[in-house]
Amino acid sequence: MLSGQEQVGAGGGVWRLKWHPVRTEVLAAACMHYGFAVIRAQPAAGALTVHESYAGQEGLAYGVDWCRKPRLPHDLLASCTFYERSVQLWIPACLGPTPMGW
Repeated sequence: MLSGQEQVGAGGGVWRLKWHPVRTEVLAAACMHYGFAVIRAQPAAGALTVHESYAGQEGLAYGVDWCRKPRLPHDLLASCTFYERSVQLWIPACLGPTPMGW
């Protein structure tokens, strides 16, 4: 069971966290100098694990959020950088198909 004090090495200072709106064990992280990460909570083991990371941006990873489009067959993340003011859309391969009803 998660105690609320679990830690995971995300490779950099985490600036923003965003829980997935349907997959309650998944959250996205903007990790400043490391890029972006998809983290999975494993309550039974009391652990957090980085399942995928994205470093396709050039600047400071600043914001991240899940995109909610009803008929997409996959999850979609929007991430942005600070100084360059750029936005990236990416599909986390580690999650598989989107849950029905999303």
